[in-house]
Amino acid sequence: MKKNNKLITFVWIIAFAVILLSISGCKSTATTGHISPSLTKPTITIYNETGYFIYFIYVSSASTENWGSDLLGTNVLAPGQAFVVTVPVPGRYDIRLVDSDGDSYTFWNQNVARVAPYEIKVDLGYLD
Repeated sequence: MKKNNKLITFVWIIAFAVILLSISGCKSTATTGHISPSLTKPTITIYNETGYFIYFIYVSSASTENWGSDLLGTNVLAPGQAFVVTVPVPGRYDIRLVDSDGDSYTFWNQNVARVAPYEIKVDLGYLD
């Protein structure tokens, strides 16, 4: 009878160890559906629906006179593509795009919030 008790004890210890190891190695993949605003930065998604390649994208604070650097760099935004800009803080921003013909599309004083992505669908109706 002592052998059975030892065997049962051994089986319980192994089972307990397996359970502990499996639990300790697991990471929760569940989400709460809420992302803390302090952990995210506001974004602007720009959709190119102009039919032309966009060569330059500028985004600057609405309170400044300077456009700053082109955000596309050596890249271009093809028709039908989207480009996401992350801004440092919520606020009002001016946004300018320049296409392959040199035409510009300017969006003044856009209110970009932290809690919801800001989207702009640029088409020829926004031509300056």
